[in-house]
Amino acid sequence: MLSAFALAYALFEIPSGILGDRIGQRKVLIRIVIWWSVFTALTGAATGLVTLMITRFLFGMGEAGAYPNSSAAISKWFPRNETAKGMSSCAIGSNTGAALAPLIVVPLAVKFGWRAPFFVNGCLGLVWVLVCYFWFRDFPSQKKRVSAEELQHIEENRSFEKGEHPVSWSALLKNRNVWFLALMFMTSQWANYFFVGWMPIFL
Repeated sequence: MLSAFALAYALFEIPSGILGDRIGQRKVLIRIVIWWSVFTALTGAATGLVTLMITRFLFGMGEAGAYPNSSAAISKWFPRNETAKGMSSCAIGSNTGAALAPLIVVPLAVKFGWRAPFFVNGCLGLVWVLVCYFWFRDFPSQKKRVSAEELQHIEENRSFEKGEHPVSWSALLKNRNVWFLALMFMTSQWANYFFVGWMPIFL
């Protein structure tokens, strides 16, 4: 079950990141969370192993790209000296959500059955979509509430550069930092999947 999600997530992570660069992170993030919300709800409607595996695969396919598109948005909105704060806030928010989720999921499951939390969380995702649609923009220049001084500060000091910057696969595969990051994420995600996915079975 976990592998179905992880496989789809891995296959579609890079294509979804490329799509964000082409049509804008706002559109892609909204699409991701709509997809996430729908397939969260559909998980609760699964009738057996096969339908659950198909749902989880499609779930991973649609959710892929959240992190690269979030990272791209941060590069557009944050000056270089604040990029680490933006990235760490994104990571902290994700893990805080996972930590707080049982406070919502467990009481709902106990009172209304295991399917109910999936329907409720799917609805919560759609609320996020509405907030993102009305509040977020791809660039600070598209946001009316950003002052001219703040806009100038961001645009003069951010890492984002307009235009295409092609990077070859050979250059990436020869980069030691890429390999170290891949190793770091592989080990951390293995532990994450073990504790989140398998520990409840043992307990």
